[in-house]
Amino acid sequence: MTKKLSPVSTDCFRGTTFRPHGKITLSVNDNLIVYRAEGPFNAELLAALDYIESDVLKKLKNDVKNWGGIVIFEISCMAIDELFIVFGEYLKQIKNNELHPVATAYVIPPDIEGGRLMAKKYEKCYYDAGILFSIFNNEKDALVWVNSHLNNI
Repeated sequence: MTKKLSPVSTDCFRGTTFRPHGKITLSVNDNLIVYRAEGPFNAELLAALDYIESDVLKKLKNDVKNWGGIVIFEISCMAIDELFIVFGEYLKQIKNNELHPVATAYVIPPDIEGGRLMAKKYEKCYYDAGILFSIFNNEKDALVWVNSHLNNI
């Protein structure tokens, strides 16, 4: 059973000629993936995310069956419009492959660059993919919400 996974970061990805902008570090503790996301982001970052996340999601599906996710934004959550097109398709792909979390919460603190501008765009990606999603301004409320959905299955 997956208990804990040391943090892994998109900084280890070197697969494209155009460098990913932004950084995502993920760690796993039992049935929760915590992502720390430092923007701003470009579409190339999603190839890096897929690189670090694909094996983790497959392992979680085999080990715990159901998990939740919390994405904590740091510095900025700004992203170019192209990212949202690619991200929406990425979420649909993990949903179709049954590698999606039961619920995902974003933590967008009030002082994060682009918080007001980007929140609805991220929300639309999850809505269109059919993945349960909500946005909070602090980690505590996000964790309570995700855990409430994990406890109801």
